[in-house]
Amino acid sequence: MIDHGLICTFAERWHEETSSFHFLFGEITVTLDDVASLLHIPIDGMLLSHESVSRGEAMELMEKYLGSNTFDARTEVKMTKGEHCRFGYLEEIFKERLKEQRDLAVEYGVTEEVERLQDQYFRDLDLVSGFSWGAAALAHLYKELNNAARWNCSQVAGYLTLLHVWVFHHFPSMGSNDVWEKYVENEYPRAMLFLALSGLGIVDHYRNYLDALDLTRVVMAPYGEHRQARQFERVNLYSGWLRFGERMVRYLPERVFRQSGWVQTIPRHLVESAAIDVNLTEITNRFRHALDYALTPQQLGEPAVHGVEAEDGYIEWFYRHSYPRMILHDMPLLVSRPSECEILDARAAQEDGDLAYKFSGRRGNI
Repeated sequence: MIDHGLICTFAERWHEETSSFHFLFGEITVTLDDVASLLHIPIDGMLLSHESVSRGEAMELMEKYLGSNTFDARTEVKMTKGEHCRFGYLEEIFKERLKEQRDLAVEYGVTEEVERLQDQYFRDLDLVSGFSWGAAALAHLYKELNNAARWNCSQVAGYLTLLHVWVFHHFPSMGSNDVWEKYVENEYPRAMLFLALSGLGIVDHYRNYLDALDLTRVVMAPYGEHRQARQFERVNLYSGWLRFGERMVRYLPERVFRQSGWVQTIPRHLVESAAIDVNLTEITNRFRHALDYALTPQQLGEPAVHGVEAEDGYIEWFYRHSYPRMILHDMPLLVSRPSECEILDARAAQEDGDLAYKFSGRRGNI
């Protein structure tokens, strides 16, 4: 179950220019490393660089690759008001195709008929596996959050399940405490660890909580025990634009160094990382050579000891350039806490938590 109040509250804190959420302690975002650990899909490879299609072309593709009839295809593009179909419709299609294959296998065994049916509905899997599906999922989420953060937008779309489980891992006090009993660390994607919350939260309650949030209640790097299954890949440090078809979004890991294990520094201007005059073809070519555009050791700076360190002056710089608190008309304007207090409190909380786990023996798979 998707908690729409939770999703909307995070969307309010999304900044399109930086592709990140802004809070009192600085910035945090969904990274390629998050996608790899949570979903176990590839984050390197080719970007999905297809051009936009018309509704007529979308109908032809649905008929050719999904086996849709013309009436169903036309109905879907009308209902979605675009060149795509609903997830519910895809689910019906695949259930129907799987039943057809099962019936054929029962009647004839594994024959050429089954293979021909597979060829009819699936493309070349060798080609498909060469794409960066993680980058596609992330770019799609970023783009929809860009839309949702605008004042005239009344709904949130995109890969909301990804955002939901990301919140569970980085903001444990806002997530589910129920762990799936059959989950096996380093075998399953991390998104399968927590069971969904029961019921929906209230937006105002989430707003108040996030307005008072500090580093003591945030987990910047939650995948320590999961690294045997998904190692940190250097492509996560690629800095620049991502694209999904003709949509382009900024990907700026230098804004969230603490999520990758380095001391947070004052980032360079975003135009230095992702110039505004770049075209779609250039974005594709740059990501194909992503390691050439990854942050260098000099740009990364110093590794963080406790995972929450920031250089002197970072918080002060951040407050001059951002609006990390949702301020209502009748809310008194509060003065931000000094950065050294944020860091010391978070460091103490982490050390206390490590000590508690050590003596309780609960570290386990969680």
